[in-house]
Amino acid sequence: MQTHHEMPPINILPVNKISVSVEEASQVTGIPAATLNVWRCQGRGQSM
Repeated sequence: MQTHHEMPPINILPVNKISVSVEEASQVTGIPAATLNVWRCQGRGQSM
C-alpha cells in the first residue's frame, strides 16, 4: 500500500454545517474532485 505522505492533504469544504472531504463530496454528487476543488477555490461552495 502506498502511504498518503506523497499526496497533498484532503481539503475540507463546508457544506452547510457539515464538513465533508472533497473526495466524499465527489462520490456523493458525482462531480469530479478536481471540479469541486476549483469551485471551492472560486468560492462557489460558500453559496450552498
